[in-house]
Amino acid sequence: MATEQTALEGETLEEPDPKVLSVVSCGSSKQALEDGETVPARELYNSSVHTCKDRFGRHSHGYYIASAKFGLVHHDEELPYYDQTLSKMSDDKVWEWADDVAGDLQRIVDRDGYDAVVIIAGEDYVDPLEAHFESIDADILTPWQTCDDVGGVGEGMSWCNDENNWPENVHHPRQIEEIVSNVAPDWLPDVVVESDGETDFEQLLEEMGVPLSVYTLPTTPDGEDKEWLDRLAVLKDAVREEYDINWSEVVC
Repeated sequence: MATEQTALEGETLEEPDPKVLSVVSCGSSKQALEDGETVPARELYNSSVHTCKDRFGRHSHGYYIASAKFGLVHHDEELPYYDQTLSKMSDDKVWEWADDVAGDLQRIVDRDGYDAVVIIAGEDYVDPLEAHFESIDADILTPWQTCDDVGGVGEGMSWCNDENNWPENVHHPRQIEEIVSNVAPDWLPDVVVESDGETDFEQLLEEMGVPLSVYTLPTTPDGEDKEWLDRLAVLKDAVREEYDINWSEVVC
């Protein structure tokens, strides 16, 4: 991943901020266009909800719209007026739509090197895509489903308007919200993948290149060492459901 941190000859390289792709759902409220007329996708939808999702998308490193009719489209792609929602489609058509969107999403992630994908949408859009999360080589976040502060559309709009959540302002996807995919990061050591619950945690931390000070200091470290604690948290989540590891044995 682009967020990997590497230690060389005692020097710690700065960890670049994650490159985040935002995907927002389309809306039923649209501009009335003449036959043959098109507008950029982000301008087609004219509800106040879309305005907030659009603001979040424009403060991301990449921004696409999940259209019920056209699939995954770049926010600047020209679209005509249409009247189609997932709720009006058969289950088979919805699953076909999800297959197509997930395939396009994986190609975009691979091509442009995104570290994370934030999906801003209701459950009718997120649920069909969820089955594909593990096949997408990026951290997937669905804040409208996982954020405690989002209990409805109004709270979701406020969440999108909060500059603290905007991808351009964060240093780790977890600052946006919970990572819901189970894709292990590139730096995940083989010793974890092969673990049968008998992991030597000191060996694990050493293989990851974690400074000794991170897990031997009597107090919580700060600065660069604090960043390693964040990275260890990512490691725990990456394997917590896949492997039988007692993380309470890790001292850090």
